[in-house]
Amino acid sequence: MGIHPRVDGTFISIRARQQESPDQGVLKREPMRYLNLLTIMLWMSAVSATQADLAEARSPYLRKHADSPIQWRQWGDAAFQEARAEDRPIFLSIGYLTCRGCQVMKQETFSQPEVIEFLNAHFIPILLDREERPDVDRVYQAFVAGTTGRGGWPLNVWMTPTLEPFLGGTYFPPVDRPGMPSLLSTARIANRGWREDRSNVVARAETLRRALETMAAATGDAETGFRGEDFMAAARELIAEHDPEYGGFGRDAKFPHAAKIHFLLRFAERADAAPALRAEARSVAFDALEAIVSASLRDHERGGFHRYTTDREWQKPHFEKMLYDQAAILDVLVDAFLLTQESRWREAIVNAVGFVQAELTRGDGAFASSFNAVNTGEDGVPLLDDKMVTAWNGSMIAALARAAVVLDRPEWLTAAIEAAERVRTLAMDAERGVTRLDSGQLGFAEDTASLIHAWLTLFETTFEPHWLQEAEALQAQMEEFFGDPEGGYFSTRADTDDVLIRMKEDFDGEEPSPNSLTARNLRRLYSLTGNPEYARRLDPLFQHFAGRPFTQPAAMPILLAEAMMRDRPTLQIVIAGDAEAEDTQAMLREVRQRFLPEAVVARVDPEQPTAGLPAYMRDMQPLEGRATAYVCESFVCRLPVNELEDLIDLLDAGRSEIHEHSDKAATETGIDDR
Repeated sequence: MGIHPRVDGTFISIRARQQESPDQGVLKREPMRYLNLLTIMLWMSAVSATQADLAEARSPYLRKHADSPIQWRQWGDAAFQEARAEDRPIFLSIGYLTCRGCQVMKQETFSQPEVIEFLNAHFIPILLDREERPDVDRVYQAFVAGTTGRGGWPLNVWMTPTLEPFLGGTYFPPVDRPGMPSLLSTARIANRGWREDRSNVVARAETLRRALETMAAATGDAETGFRGEDFMAAARELIAEHDPEYGGFGRDAKFPHAAKIHFLLRFAERADAAPALRAEARSVAFDALEAIVSASLRDHERGGFHRYTTDREWQKPHFEKMLYDQAAILDVLVDAFLLTQESRWREAIVNAVGFVQAELTRGDGAFASSFNAVNTGEDGVPLLDDKMVTAWNGSMIAALARAAVVLDRPEWLTAAIEAAERVRTLAMDAERGVTRLDSGQLGFAEDTASLIHAWLTLFETTFEPHWLQEAEALQAQMEEFFGDPEGGYFSTRADTDDVLIRMKEDFDGEEPSPNSLTARNLRRLYSLTGNPEYARRLDPLFQHFAGRPFTQPAAMPILLAEAMMRDRPTLQIVIAGDAEAEDTQAMLREVRQRFLPEAVVARVDPEQPTAGLPAYMRDMQPLEGRATAYVCESFVCRLPVNELEDLIDLLDAGRSEIHEHSDKAATETGIDDR
């Protein structure tokens, strides 16, 4: 028996009746006495049609289930109408190709004759690739997490024909285990409730839907946004999560949690807390990074990083390697190198990029979504899901371009540009907006936000104005398709009609939420262009999520990191000089070797047209024929300098002033103690 807390505060009781009805027992023992030839032919015809449906699916995860005797349908109106017409609940299973738990459930649970028979007889089974429909997954993850206390994949949910969930969980074994009912036991409960207690099941589903809607619509502090105490609370919470014995966060399965490291490294530099707290934040972040690169989360033979380890000690990895993890870890490794200049972090960056180039780079230059070295395909090579997920490609393009200029690896920048050009061809539509996949499916907020992040990074690394112009055009699409005037961004477009609830994602897990990405994008767009409209859009976003019910500060570390940047002066660094000249390159190297999260960087080449550059940059020219640096805070520029030593002094002085400002603010507001 399992008792699970519900979203609305009551409980769902899962109790499986082990006995079967007499008819069920006889049917299993002597099926031919009860199934005539016509029935068998009709059943086989239905299975065959379903197999053909999955065999033609865009998703390799769905195609892998094409030979399943379970009559899986694809997510869509046809399946929903069938459920309504036949008055059957929907059984939805969500996974992805390289998900180990999904593969185990396919092999062990979904292969059981009783499971196959029961699902086909009493439900409309739908199989969904979460990488294709993160918006649908997000809704039912919230439901399962709220009713069971945990989420993840595979995700299995029973719902009404109108898509309202009433029972669910993650992995279900083939037979009952202590504290873990089997899929068949749980399916019987769902079916019995639907047939014998319909009114209560429907009422429960409606209550749960309203709870999810309330959670999705909840707003935070509409007056102030995030405060200094929110940053302190998040830092203390993450420090408390730290595993001092083995590193990382938590005392159970270990995930990389790159977003938490991202926040802690920036918090440690902010200097708006006691030095001891800043030092502890930095120590926890580096301790987690040390575990990530030295233990078995990292594949020391083939390279790359597994999604997580099942144990506290980082020794038992789940072998799928996701593109989004490679991008997020690469990005914080670059942070670590900039903060320490230690060769070990340089080597870790080289190894991380090497894996992506060797195993996750497609022939057309774009990046594949995931890789699993243990579960192999039919030909015996490692299982590769080669579909292009736009959001994950955007994250990797940005991380790779940043690593390229920090480590002075121009070939990496070339690879990032090639990937961007391919993604631009496959995923950008001036009228329809950004698509999710190379198959043309319309995208979600994270796809557009990730491409904006990538294009801005390419502008700051190549200095080609068209990347900035395209980023601005994409931000206009972001506002049109996903924006909410009251603050924040929906994950789905307004014209999406097959998702139960339009969510505003606020959780920075292994993937940053689209709202966190958009906060970063708006800050950078404002810093680069000076357009105050971008800055104005930041405040309602922060106000919407600050103090929001159902969330904790540490659950949105990327968004908090951006909120910390909000009350700092924006820093613009523009180098004016010939692109190939050594003095220009020397100044750029100096800037690029520093950890300056609040800064944006641009170059003005006197030999190139300046029409595509922001207006304030166009008059910045080399002085006396030498490369010249313009260092500006909130668009108020210091005197330009054309000596490298003077640039170094300016940058050092700027960092000192930031720390002095933060220390003074901390003392005045009384937040200097732990």
